[in-house]
Amino acid sequence: MKFSEHLSKLSWTAFDKMIFIIYGGVTLMQISRLAPEEWGLASQLITLQTWIFIVCDGSALQSIIQFGVKEEDRGRVNFITLIFLLCISMGLSGLIMLLQQPLSEVFHEPRFADVASTLPAFVLLTLPRAFGLKLMMRELRMRDVFFVDLAWFGSMAAMTVWMLRQGSFHDYADMKLISLWGMGCSSLVAIMLSFDMLEFRRQGSIRLAQILAFGLPQALMMALNNSIRQLDVFLIQPFFGTATAGVYNSAKMLYRIFETVTDAGIALMYPTAVKLLAADKRDQIIIVFSKAISLLVMMTVLSVAVLWAGGTTLIVGFLGPKYVAAAAQFNTMLVAALFLPLFILQSVDLAFHKVWKLLGIVSASAVVGVGTFLITGSMHSERFISLGIITYSLSFALLLIISVRADLHFPISKLFRTIPDAIEAVQGFRARVSGTAAGNEQLPNNG
Repeated sequence: MKFSEHLSKLSWTAFDKMIFIIYGGVTLMQISRLAPEEWGLASQLITLQTWIFIVCDGSALQSIIQFGVKEEDRGRVNFITLIFLLCISMGLSGLIMLLQQPLSEVFHEPRFADVASTLPAFVLLTLPRAFGLKLMMRELRMRDVFFVDLAWFGSMAAMTVWMLRQGSFHDYADMKLISLWGMGCSSLVAIMLSFDMLEFRRQGSIRLAQILAFGLPQALMMALNNSIRQLDVFLIQPFFGTATAGVYNSAKMLYRIFETVTDAGIALMYPTAVKLLAADKRDQIIIVFSKAISLLVMMTVLSVAVLWAGGTTLIVGFLGPKYVAAAAQFNTMLVAALFLPLFILQSVDLAFHKVWKLLGIVSASAVVGVGTFLITGSMHSERFISLGIITYSLSFALLLIISVRADLHFPISKLFRTIPDAIEAVQGFRARVSGTAAGNEQLPNNG
């Protein structure tokens, strides 16, 4: 299996992630117009919604890919998955809404009650988008994924620009309105583009126990895995307050560019691993994954070098003086970004159905990360807040390497194969140029 065979899918994936990056500029505009405490409150709503659907993705939605390989099973898999999705997403958001009062006291933020009461509506609007996207990912219909995300970010960007021009963008309430509007538009497009795949049947060969055995440990894994990636703002809030959490989250929004690229790799490589394993092509798994990871490693190292060389100062300067502290936090987070490309290896363990093994890896890494956050928080040291992300990312990456090497004898040297491949490509290009030039010199002069 060659990358050239997936060029169209990779191109649409690249276009899709470019939307995330471009909308990052819109996010910077939003952050620069809001007080840190207002952005901190808005980020809590977005973070909780994101965390809930990451848990849903692992516990329910991944079953669409894992058990939907055979067409005759898809109707039943879709039916069971939709029921699980509704129960888990609305159950979690409803639980947070019921606990709004004690959580407001823990976070020392009375307005968290509004966040908690808005969350169920936000989650309900997200359901069609989440379900439709997973159906598209099963068939690797990356063009449709692009248009669903374009509807999401495009509508939010348009509304943000309109509100800024009207002078009506001021606080958390405006961010809440933009988020709900964008998610509603995205879900509508997702329904239209996935309509031909919306097949539901109660009958089929897939047993409920199979999906539960696969989904439940993944639910725990995703919840723990993203306690650091998504809920870290809530680990900071009790120690430093909403304003500091808002500054931290502004740095985290910049860092999410790296996470987004990694997530794109995982979303693309997981279905690939499942299909290669089903075809008993384990050697191809090593080739495809090593090339993908190596390419991401090279891109990440170059990007981090540019940001450390002064790029961060330019970006954070756009946010204004109230967010200057975000620069130091973001530069610290960049250490963690160096380990993110290795996160793609979790797709291999998932494809092998080794969810309990992966749960152990995530649990150990989460304990390390949360412990670091609690230690730095108890020390009241804002300078070292981001150490929790670094320790978590390093632990997770190392444990994944050990795990995959045990299963596939994955050679570590292959993780850097892009470097010699790039050198070889450049040398080949220079050789062709030199050959063309030499050929031109040998042409007879008819002048």
